[in-house]
Amino acid sequence: MRRITTFGLVTALIAAFGTPAVAGPPTAEQLQGALLTAAEVPAGYVLDGPPRTETRQFGYGRPCDDDDGNGPEVPEVTAVEQSYDLDSIRSVEITLAAPGSHSAREFVRGLADRAVRCPHDYLGMYDVDKSYTGLPLPALGDAAAGLATVINGQVSGSDDVTPMPPSHELSAAVAVGDLVAFFDMTNPATADVAVFVELVSRSAAKLVRVKDRFPAG
Repeated sequence: MRRITTFGLVTALIAAFGTPAVAGPPTAEQLQGALLTAAEVPAGYVLDGPPRTETRQFGYGRPCDDDDGNGPEVPEVTAVEQSYDLDSIRSVEITLAAPGSHSAREFVRGLADRAVRCPHDYLGMYDVDKSYTGLPLPALGDAAAGLATVINGQVSGSDDVTPMPPSHELSAAVAVGDLVAFFDMTNPATADVAVFVELVSRSAAKLVRVKDRFPAG
């Protein structure tokens, strides 16, 4: 189930896991080896297709949607994405990259600051109101932050405006060495918080085990 998110990991074991890390940023194939496999995910999750590759910036970013600018300029790096489905409407997407330890921590800090600096955000262009609260997480990696989002808004058609029921989203970011992982769950129910945090925790534990194999270069 592919979807677009606000910020908006099939994998086989990568043979390079058994070899020393080499200089230079990791390839997409190497990053895929740090994602949870079908055998490693918590019960109830299934992998949705193969991982995808993109380039993306990871830094402090914009905690508030109406902030001017986009924070300090950071280079784009290779990232891999993998979706883990609970059912036809509930899914967690994990995005993993190795931007370096500073950028990884700054990305986590930006997510944490959103609930503090912008507990309510109104996007007038789309007539959408977002409310943010911090999502408690256990101590994970070098830095971690969680966010719960409630979205209220309406969709404009050609002739009318249709009110939409509130939608919900859970997000988390974890920095481990030069690695950073971003987690995003759409359409969660209240009971899904625990299974979301379990997936985040299990993924973070794997990143801790493999972090030395993924220098930023």
